[in-house]
Amino acid sequence: MKREVTIKRISNIFAQVQSKEELNNPTYKNAKSKITAPLSSNGNGQVRTGLEHAEQKRVMEDILDMRVTDHGFNREVRNWFADFSIDIPVDGRTFNISYDEEELVRTNSTGEQSTEFVKLPHDPIDYISWKIATVSPLVGNSKDTANPLVHMWYIENEAETEDKKIQLIEKSKEANTIYLSLNNKKYATYLTLLGVKRADKLSTKQQNIELDKLVKEQPVKFLEVHNDKNSQIKYFITELVNYNLWKLVGNTYIYDNESYHGIEEAITWLKDKNNSQDKKTLEARLTTIKD
Repeated sequence: MKREVTIKRISNIFAQVQSKEELNNPTYKNAKSKITAPLSSNGNGQVRTGLEHAEQKRVMEDILDMRVTDHGFNREVRNWFADFSIDIPVDGRTFNISYDEEELVRTNSTGEQSTEFVKLPHDPIDYISWKIATVSPLVGNSKDTANPLVHMWYIENEAETEDKKIQLIEKSKEANTIYLSLNNKKYATYLTLLGVKRADKLSTKQQNIELDKLVKEQPVKFLEVHNDKNSQIKYFITELVNYNLWKLVGNTYIYDNESYHGIEEAITWLKDKNNSQDKKTLEARLTTIKD
């Protein structure tokens, strides 16, 4: 199956400094920008290609029409990547990143043989271009994660996007099945951990309506709550905050003169048997306030 990705320019960064007329100007639209392989961080002057060592050797053998054992092969590879650049038009460019796997048998200087499997791209230049883009600090991994202040381009992978959509559909189905099997006495716990304050004050009918909406909107978050072994104690902590028995300042929970940095530290304190009496006192006070 043919696999393709598209590298696109982040246009809104240009819109901040260019007028709309300039952005629609044919000269601007026909302009191309270039991506080059970034320098390695080890300071040896070599570039990062994103390719695995074995696949780089195999691909470059075909491109240079040389063998790895040929004199000067590594120098020619370095020179080729130093001169290589990827032209990206304003509207983006699509690359064929399909490949087959090839079993490669190599013989070293002592006559010993080794076998490895390497990727053999259908379009080597397209494949290399994509690999370089994945390690370039100027290229975002996706449109959602690209930062206009850092990146000039982003990678759009339609196959991955479709896979994510399918995964979300499956998660939605799973979340809905769990939701429909819930005892309504648990609604308040789920609602609270999904961000609804004082959900226990809602009627069962209101809780049902609100949870149904959140399951549809946040199926992944709902499943995280459902699968979290500490969900009940997290619910207790959240209620302590919601009813002002504890304070939450940033990520720090404050109780009397004590403070717990982060939810995990608060959970540890509540689970400590040495603090069981304090916990019972908090439970009693919370029940009194709610009643």
